[in-house]
Amino acid sequence: MSTLSLRAIKKQFERTEVLHGIDLEVAQGEFVVFVGPSGCGKSTLLRCIAGLEEISSGELLIDGQAMNDVPPAERGLAMVFQSYALYPHMTVAENMSFGLRLANTPKAEIERAVAAAAEVLRITPLLQRYPAQLSGGQRQRVAIGRAIVRRPGIFLFDEPLSNLDAALRTEMRVEMARLHATLGATIIYVTHDQAEAMTLANRIVVFNGGRIEQSGPPLALYRRPANLFVAGFLGSPKINLLPATVLAASSQGLHLELGADGELQLPVNASGLKVGDKLTLGLRPEQLMPTVAGGSALALHGSVQMLEHLGDVAYLHVLSRGGARLIARAPADTALQAGHAVSLGFGAADALAFDSEGRALAQPS
Repeated sequence: MSTLSLRAIKKQFERTEVLHGIDLEVAQGEFVVFVGPSGCGKSTLLRCIAGLEEISSGELLIDGQAMNDVPPAERGLAMVFQSYALYPHMTVAENMSFGLRLANTPKAEIERAVAAAAEVLRITPLLQRYPAQLSGGQRQRVAIGRAIVRRPGIFLFDEPLSNLDAALRTEMRVEMARLHATLGATIIYVTHDQAEAMTLANRIVVFNGGRIEQSGPPLALYRRPANLFVAGFLGSPKINLLPATVLAASSQGLHLELGADGELQLPVNASGLKVGDKLTLGLRPEQLMPTVAGGSALALHGSVQMLEHLGDVAYLHVLSRGGARLIARAPADTALQAGHAVSLGFGAADALAFDSEGRALAQPS
């Protein structure tokens, strides 16, 4: 498996720059997931890595070797697209072996490679079928198998599960994780689905507007986002955000006013802040603990507007006294109903704070 280095990568289409100097290192055997909203540049960067788009400036290295001017077929990569791109007149085995046959690989070697990949993907009984005889999940396995037989240094996946229904996506996520564990492959995976990102990645790279907002392990990004964009992008339901004003700032932390929602002492680094500064407070839905109104000293108080029952869990949609719309997770058998008064208790150490520029304030280690 290979390593990848991106150094100040820029991509421009005519006068529009869509990648603004991307720096990234991908280690051997790492599973890196690119996430971000539509148009953020994640798929464009993947195509630049593959050689399907020309890099405007910067340097791309694979195993320390410059690849900017190397043709796609010679980069040691294999790409799996959103569309399966299978040849309908070829069997599964023929589709998987097509690239090897084009390269004049010996027949015995082709048969060994196809058989090994089919076993890993658990599609051996399907080798003599045609794509029209396969389910969506089976077709995607064949597309992945076509990449595996080439034994690439790096696998590139461009939203490979987006054409599947919800149940198949869940099944294929498990398969992708198992595949990575089996092959020890270096994988770069583009998705808009944060559930895929959180469950599959060793490292998530969050893109926005052609730039990297933050890169790191999934739970680190979820628990300690670098800014408001990352905090709002990761998490479902989304993080609750409330406006706050600094009443006092010291080495011990912050004293914040939340308007009609009360006051809060927050243990964060308050250096550079002063009385009157505007901040944003962030609380994840699972950090808000619903209780009877008035039951918690450190709480947001309001009324339940709606209840979402999802079987194993319920989500409360609450309008706070200060007018903030909040979502809190509750047990599936909660007795709370629309119109009930409720207090949403939380721990001060769980709260995130962001300055007026959207940057996260550091919490004490």
